[in-house]
Amino acid sequence: KIARTIEFKNRGVYTPSLLLRAIPSGLLLSVYLFSLNSSFALSKRVPGVPATGLSPSKQSKLQSGPHLTKNQKAAMDTAEPEDVDESSTQFFENFMFKEKELRIKQDTFVGHNAVIWDAARVLAKFFECSSENWSGKKVLDLGSGCGLTGLCLATLDASVTMTELPGRTGILKENALANVPDKDVSVRECVWGVPGTTTPWGHVEDLGDGWDVITGSDLVYSDESTPALVQTLLRTCGPTTECLLSQELRRQRDLDFFEQLRANGFEFRRVGEAELHPVYRADEIA
Repeated sequence: KIARTIEFKNRGVYTPSLLLRAIPSGLLLSVYLFSLNSSFALSKRVPGVPATGLSPSKQSKLQSGPHLTKNQKAAMDTAEPEDVDESSTQFFENFMFKEKELRIKQDTFVGHNAVIWDAARVLAKFFECSSENWSGKKVLDLGSGCGLTGLCLATLDASVTMTELPGRTGILKENALANVPDKDVSVRECVWGVPGTTTPWGHVEDLGDGWDVITGSDLVYSDESTPALVQTLLRTCGPTTECLLSQELRRQRDLDFFEQLRANGFEFRRVGEAELHPVYRADEIA
């Protein structure tokens, strides 16, 4: 049995989030607990919200707070406004990743999976700061939503498979075609659980276990779906697979996910602050 440890840390005044990572040594999942200092606070994006991802009240609070440096404040102050049609449920966010600007379509009518959540922004910027070579790596992006993290990895020449529930992949396909038409990106429907079984969300197909990296953000949102997510991770994680998952902990019961992983032989550890983006960090993404 692999030695199991789990660490939690909440240095801020908000609900912490976690970034999980698997290291290539058997079935290990190491959790990096973020200690982030300066940005996102929205639980759901809505038309009219600035491109920084902050509500006006939270933006004001953070910009006047002790954690923001002069350069960080300037970065937020000069952010481009979003292209928003106030009469529509659809809107766009221009997201800079390294030297490329991604234009991400979102739609509040489709549901919570079709808007960018803060954990996805933090994870995407974590990739931006990483020195890892993603070229040619096979990446499975679970619960892709609008596709932000998967699209970012595709720009780094990873071979990315983005997934969403049946009937929810339309916005993923649009964003992939609009942003990375020349990259190795595919979109497929995915239901979590034990392959071959049927769940309330649909039939579970086998995703295979030949993945180099598995990514996901804010995957824990339902008591009913959490055990199914664990089963999917157990099936798709091979002996050398790495997992990078960022998660905002909104309830004490969300910790059950980590307990279930630990019970199945996963190990957790923290990420250092030096690995984080200097702006895309906040106390509530801890």
